[in-house]
Amino acid sequence: MSLKRKQAEEALRESVTERPTAEEALTESETQLRLANEKLESLVQRRTATLRHLSAQLMRLQDEEHRRIARNLHDSLGQYLASIKMNLDSLTSFRYTEQTRSIVRSVGIGRAEHSRKLVLCRFSCILHAGRGWVCLRSPLVRG
Repeated sequence: MSLKRKQAEEALRESVTERPTAEEALTESETQLRLANEKLESLVQRRTATLRHLSAQLMRLQDEEHRRIARNLHDSLGQYLASIKMNLDSLTSFRYTEQTRSIVRSVGIGRAEHSRKLVLCRFSCILHAGRGWVCLRSPLVRG
């Protein structure tokens, strides 16, 4: 036999004997990859659940904060409007002397009466059914 042929046969025998070892290593590697993948999938699921929980908690806290701010604004606005109403009421029912009449004419008592009515309208709107912000955006307030 020729030397080349002997070398080829020897290489073939080695590859045949090494193949089962390579297949075992491949199977072991596939098993390790599958286990690593399962661990990662489990970790992703846990973190996703944690993120969902945190997101829901954040939304709940934001809602509570919005409600707290709305309550504070509602209370403050009610107090301011009540004060304005009382001031305008006292202005429109004030007994004027000749000197104050001339001042009121220059300012315009009609404006005070209109302002008083506007404040009464807004005040009652804010205090009823929580529709305060809708009412505050009405054309009467803007104009």
